[in-house]
Amino acid sequence: MRQEQDQTIAKDQIQKIRVVPLLAVLLSGAFMAILNETLLNVAISPIMDAFGVEASTAQWLTTGYLLVVAVLVPVSAFLIQRFTTRQLFYPGSRHRDPDPAADERDISGHPA
Repeated sequence: MRQEQDQTIAKDQIQKIRVVPLLAVLLSGAFMAILNETLLNVAISPIMDAFGVEASTAQWLTTGYLLVVAVLVPVSAFLIQRFTTRQLFYPGSRHRDPDPAADERDISGHPA
């Protein structure tokens, strides 16, 4: 009896899913991923010129980026399920700019 009620509840929840917004989010995410990888591939030539490296060395940038994304996608899904938005936002914002006084120094660490 309980199992039948659970199945009925699950069917009702599935029917409530709005398909069009879900597909819009998935398609826009796929587009952004492809665009991001394409822009990185286009940037390989200027990166080669800027750092004076060969194409094979610069292509490791793309490989490394894709590996990092492949790791961060499931990790971020786990973190979103495990913690609240507030618990993730504050440490993330502090990690982005741990030293607000860094804007006052030049690249060598001396005051501007």
